[in-house]
Amino acid sequence: MRRFVNRNSVVGYLAVTIVFLLGIGASVFWGVVQIRNVTAATKSNFNLEVDQLVTGINRHQQNLETQLNGLRDVFVTNANLDYREFRAIALPRSLEVEDHGVLGFGFVQATKSVEMPAMASRLMSEGAPAPAESQSPKEQHYVVRFIEPVEKNRLMLGLDLWDIPACREPLNRAIRDGQAVFTPYISFPRDASIEGGLLLLAPIFKKGDFPRTIEERKRDFIGFAIAAVDPAVFFGYAGGEQGRDVSVRVLDSRGNSQATAPESSVTGVQSASLAPRFQTRRAVKIGGTDFTLSVTSLPAFERKADYLSIWLYGGLGIILTTLVAIGVWRLESSRNDALLVAQEAGNDLVSAKAQVEAALRESETIIGTLDEHSIVSITDSKGIITSVNDAFCKISGYSREELIGNKHDMVNSGFH
Repeated sequence: MRRFVNRNSVVGYLAVTIVFLLGIGASVFWGVVQIRNVTAATKSNFNLEVDQLVTGINRHQQNLETQLNGLRDVFVTNANLDYREFRAIALPRSLEVEDHGVLGFGFVQATKSVEMPAMASRLMSEGAPAPAESQSPKEQHYVVRFIEPVEKNRLMLGLDLWDIPACREPLNRAIRDGQAVFTPYISFPRDASIEGGLLLLAPIFKKGDFPRTIEERKRDFIGFAIAAVDPAVFFGYAGGEQGRDVSVRVLDSRGNSQATAPESSVTGVQSASLAPRFQTRRAVKIGGTDFTLSVTSLPAFERKADYLSIWLYGGLGIILTTLVAIGVWRLESSRNDALLVAQEAGNDLVSAKAQVEAALRESETIIGTLDEHSIVSITDSKGIITSVNDAFCKISGYSREELIGNKHDMVNSGFH
């Protein structure tokens, strides 16, 4: 019996262990599945944020290009525009978008080498620095004639864009295609107050007409309406609401960083101690120039993923599993205790039965001895014989059948 109980105990505790492990496994499996689902949904939302960011950047660039088109029309209608007239037109536009990453608006005049001395004299007469001696033997120069707000960009005046190697290809492409083009990131070496940025070049042609052929565009080209842009702030502002959820780093087609804004810029900062949960690179063409946006999720975005409730429900599942396992274990312990009690009671009954049987055997031995050596008769309360032994029958001379049911008087009567 004890072996049976011990075997049941092992089976019972094994069942409790299996229940516990299955419950823990189910909770962990549910948690892993939910985390994957939330991660997939959050990644989808992140990609949507990036799509909206790209859309916002393109819209922002188009709005900026619209501003330049307005300036371009001014130069077409008034070729002899002086600085005071330009300031009255351009300064309000600059103030309107100065917190959007636009450093200023200006005009770049196409000037032949033979005309450069006259250009230098005119710039100096207006209080601007004279153009530096060109480092290029090219006959055509592209000199910054006007810039607003001048207080922040004065040393850009007189800058020959052709002397900046990164500007040469965009300058030629803008003239060739007749479309506004972004330059790659360039430094502004003549102005210590500005580290650098991008230039959006909108070509200007005589009479405002759009020449149909490349030859006509080269012949009628007179200059550029330009906008100097801080890429980090510009692209961060274009992100709108996304600017608070993702960090944007702008790379050129070769993967070089185009954003130099400090970490406190509107694009946000990813903590150096925390690896970003989501990041991607998206190739885009903005203002006719290829850029790569390196987009990284920020804590504000990552907090939208509800991982906490998964951990809470998973932990609750583990707790409930533990409680169930404890309950089953206690039931199994109570069952085993009951089996042990029943086993002990059964053992007592077996012992009592053995004692009774021994007593019966002893009584039978005594009775047998009495029957063999004594005359025995048993009567009821009325003296009627109910039992006699063989010795009594032999001495009385009556059979057992004759004696039982009569009284001892028949034995003493002397008749037979």
